[in-house]
Amino acid sequence: MTFEAAALALAGVSAVGTIAGGQAQAKMANAQAAATQQAAQAQALASLRQATMQRMQTRSEVLKYREEGANTLEKVLANMATVNARAGAGSIDPFSGSAGALQMYALSKGSEEFGNIADSAIITQRSGEIQAGVFEEEAQLTLDRGAAQAALLRYQGKVAKTQSYFKAATTMASAGMSYAQAGSAPTTGMTRTGYTSGIVGGGGRMVGGV
Repeated sequence: MTFEAAALALAGVSAVGTIAGGQAQAKMANAQAAATQQAAQAQALASLRQATMQRMQTRSEVLKYREEGANTLEKVLANMATVNARAGAGSIDPFSGSAGALQMYALSKGSEEFGNIADSAIITQRSGEIQAGVFEEEAQLTLDRGAAQAALLRYQGKVAKTQSYFKAATTMASAGMSYAQAGSAPTTGMTRTGYTSGIVGGGGRMVGGV
């Protein structure tokens, strides 16, 4: 095998190795992309679970406030009934005088307490929904970031694979050109040619030849 043929064979081996390397990079990039998306999905799922737990906790707290409000109304009615009973036992008009004042006071304090409880329930409901919405938004952002990173990794792998093909083709083209140029080069060295124009002398010896 000539030197030029050996160089061409080595170029072929190098080209195959370059392509294999590019394919390996693309495969690794695809694996990283898949892992990135899986991690993003797991994180997003955790955020969605937090949102669900937040809503459940909020609902539980709101129910407690509602129960507290109902108990407050029951206390108001019980106080008013007590005032009526005592006024009736003393032959007093329950809706006038001190009895009426006591009823109005009990109703006023009960209404104020019930209003505070109702406000607390509303605030808790809205705060919990806002927090749950934040968790859901985090989940969506996580999915979007994961998809973008995975797409970038796949693109980088595709670029590495394509570049390996171009590099291999360039290597083979360069080696082919070198081989072709070596095969078409002129042969080095001189071959001397001459002629004889002398006279044959005695004994067959050439005289005056060049």
